[in-house]
Amino acid sequence: LSSISTSSLELERVITDVVQLLLPMLKVTHIQIGLYVSGRNHLNVYNPQQNGFLDIKEYPLSNYPEFQIDVANMIRYPHILFASDKALSDAVRSYMDEHASKMLTIVPMVINNEIIGLILIGDSQERVFRDNERRLIEMATTQIAAQIHNAQIHTLTEEALVQRLEQLSLIEDIGQKISRALDLDLIINNVL
Repeated sequence: LSSISTSSLELERVITDVVQLLLPMLKVTHIQIGLYVSGRNHLNVYNPQQNGFLDIKEYPLSNYPEFQIDVANMIRYPHILFASDKALSDAVRSYMDEHASKMLTIVPMVINNEIIGLILIGDSQERVFRDNERRLIEMATTQIAAQIHNAQIHTLTEEALVQRLEQLSLIEDIGQKISRALDLDLIINNVL
């Protein structure tokens, strides 16, 4: 996990590397990373594929009550769900069926007392993590949350920088057109 944090700040690469590291470590069928979208109406779930492709699906949280976590109910997480549970929502049952999971562990990622997303750990067998595995998951989640948060900040900063550079280029272009034109109508058209 430490080497992942120094290898890249690209969000998709960090997520792919984290999942590839956790799969053999936890000996589970699949792991996905879900990130809350601003406003917390949706969860974008990142699912790295074998071919290196990163599949991203948007899940509306109104359909997935098990994915709606706030800091007040954090005490009961990580939470393990089984396909045999009668209380599962239809959407989560469908999610588990889609991934052939008999067990789904939901682990919240917390930064500065704010939940930024979830680690979704699924397995084709009903199983419960032993205490040492559970502690390992909790410790790894802290580091993973920090890495993903840093990658998100990097991505947002890079997007803002590109937008600013485009704006500066546009302003420079307008300035050059204005300085070349002496006709008032031409200046107004160039600015518009």
